[in-house]
Amino acid sequence: MNILLFRNYWVRPERMRFSSSVLGWSSLTAMILASSTYYALAKELMVALSPLALVLFSEALAAIFVLISFGLLPSLRSLARLRRFELFSLLFIGITSSIVAPALLFSGLSMTSAVNAALFGHTEMLFLLLLSVFFLGERLRLPHSFSLLFIASGVLFITMRGFSESFVLQSGDGLVLLASFIWAAGGLIFRKFLHSVPVSTVVFTRSLIAVWGIALTFLFSPASVVLAQAQFLTPDLLVTLLAFAFLSRFLTVFFFYQSLDRLPVATVSVFSNFAVVGSILFASWYLGEPLRLYQIIGASLILTGTVLLEVFNGFHPSHEHRVAHLMQKHAHRA
Repeated sequence: MNILLFRNYWVRPERMRFSSSVLGWSSLTAMILASSTYYALAKELMVALSPLALVLFSEALAAIFVLISFGLLPSLRSLARLRRFELFSLLFIGITSSIVAPALLFSGLSMTSAVNAALFGHTEMLFLLLLSVFFLGERLRLPHSFSLLFIASGVLFITMRGFSESFVLQSGDGLVLLASFIWAAGGLIFRKFLHSVPVSTVVFTRSLIAVWGIALTFLFSPASVVLAQAQFLTPDLLVTLLAFAFLSRFLTVFFFYQSLDRLPVATVSVFSNFAVVGSILFASWYLGEPLRLYQIIGASLILTGTVLLEVFNGFHPSHEHRVAHLMQKHAHRA
């Protein structure tokens, strides 16, 4: 009897750890696959919806997910305990990261390919590192320099079509890069002033600000503008809208938290970047967009630079900050 108890004591935790690891990797894979649909489905929806309408829908989903996960009362209590400068910081992030940046992203997406949007939208880490160096006095280490070189080379390679043309940044690509810069600025504010605030509070508040701000905009818009967008939603596009809500937003965030709960943060942080590969492959298959050699090479350079940043722990001063930034990043963009 004692031998059986002794055996069970050692075997069961191993089985539990094994099953937890399998579930964690399955969740991480599902998260990468779900998030790969984001740019292609959003691109298709831009035919019927304006950028602000899509932002409203997207941020409303983010707020609902926070309420389901953490509850309304805990979120409100946490919000009530914030200090004044934290509230102003949250207001800034709510306006910039939840209204301005997504609106710029979707506007750019309507003028460029989903493949380019997925690649240029992956440059947030580049801007965040540069902003940390200039405004927070971070020291630029050698691994950081190599990461910057890879990401910047990837952007130039795509912009100049494999260095076969002169540098001309298309309007759509420029708007996507500007959105990434604004998200990076929001990440800088988060690190400087909101590192001690629960991430659920940050996500809930900024989504709430976005929903209220854009809803008021539509409230004072002519009824014909709102009705015109609703009329363009054909049954096929309505299915796409539901798929965007369920796959690109809800399942992405759900499986992200599932993987984060069962795998090391560094593992999730590094491998989640491979969603950019899934994004360009899905856009090429679903929308029929051509995937050119210079885009593949540029994607490889950007991905290499981003993974290098994650492997060397990037600019994160602590494990807690890495977790907080990772959660915030996946809250505004899957």
